[in-house]
Amino acid sequence: MVAPGISEALVATAIGLVAAIPAVIAYNHFLNKVNVLIRRMDNFCQEMLNVVQRMAAQPPGTVAMEVGQRETRRRSMLAQIKRHPFVRCSCWCC
Repeated sequence: MVAPGISEALVATAIGLVAAIPAVIAYNHFLNKVNVLIRRMDNFCQEMLNVVQRMAAQPPGTVAMEVGQRETRRRSMLAQIKRHPFVRCSCWCC
């Protein structure tokens, strides 16, 4: 037997732990999901910047391509961009 005040404190502590432990587990789970999404977004941004830099580094004469070459290049660039499933593009080209 323990004193009544101590038993009330122990019960309150147990109830607090029952509430806090699942909350911490859920918090860590969602924090991990957010961190994964941030990493994926950073990688996508870096790849997109690389594509834009490659396009900007081309000599001016290469812009005037034939229609077939332009379509092939567009599809190649779209394939690079679409590797990430969380990107939902609603533009005319997709």
